[in-house]
Amino acid sequence: MKREIETEADSGTPASGRPTFLEGLRKAVHTLLGELRDPYRPELHYMRGPGPKSQAAARRSASSD
Repeated sequence: MKREIETEADSGTPASGRPTFLEGLRKAVHTLLGELRDPYRPELHYMRGPGPKSQAAARRSASSD
């Protein structure tokens, strides 16, 4: 019986296998902080229109018509 109490205190999960309120709160805060610190911002890498190669190809095909 004493071994179960030590395991419960160490892991934050009771013997029933369900996480405790504090463990759930810790995971939620950890996830939130991870999202706030995430340096990846896809809008900075989004291409807004054709690049110079496709523009040059379009000019070449337009001039050959």
